[in-house]
Amino acid sequence: MKKYKYSDVKLTPTIIEELIILLFEGQVVERKTIIDGVVKYHIDNGGIESDSNIISATKRALQTLKRKELIDNIAHKQWKIFTNSEKTNVITKNVSKQIKPSNPIKKYAATKPTLSTNSLEFGQGKNAVYVFHYEIYKEKYHSKGNKFYPCKIGLSINPNDRVTKQVGTAFPEPPIVDLIIKTDNAALLEKVIHNVLSLRDRHCENSLGKEWFYTNPIEILSIISFINIEIL
Repeated sequence: MKKYKYSDVKLTPTIIEELIILLFEGQVVERKTIIDGVVKYHIDNGGIESDSNIISATKRALQTLKRKELIDNIAHKQWKIFTNSEKTNVITKNVSKQIKPSNPIKKYAATKPTLSTNSLEFGQGKNAVYVFHYEIYKEKYHSKGNKFYPCKIGLSINPNDRVTKQVGTAFPEPPIVDLIIKTDNAALLEKVIHNVLSLRDRHCENSLGKEWFYTNPIEILSIISFINIEIL
């Protein structure tokens, strides 16, 4: 089952546009870094190399994104990829429309008293990918002007029990579970999310475990919305 909608498709400027936003949103990057990252992601996920000159194709994509006011050329070969906060509601609505939930998307009461009561749950399947954070870290990073903060992205048959067992009583506050995405392809979905965030250099190097990244639920939803929805 394909996880990438441009598998077996030749790389074009239009695809490059999408991958630039997907891979480098919120970053300042050199054109060479963009080219290397886009080509690697496309080929690694089953795409086909471009027939045209990749530098020219990337230049066209960058100029198109600039006209759309999604990026800016801040210096020679240096590009700022903007974060479009206005997309927040659109992304959430698009994801909810594309996915057929086992139950309507809703806020529900967690079964464990240590968990948040505001988890967004959708999808269907025997397993799930979950996302949780600690509010104290979120507030710390927000106070410094950062929209991203440490989040744990893992998988489990029962996310609530899994999170409870992980945190135990060793932390001063309960975790907040932001997302629970039910799917029969939890391992694949988790891997794709981890890989995209790693490519964006968001892994928490000093964390306990390999599943902590500097991100937020909206960014994760945007990654999911880009993936072939059949994965869910």
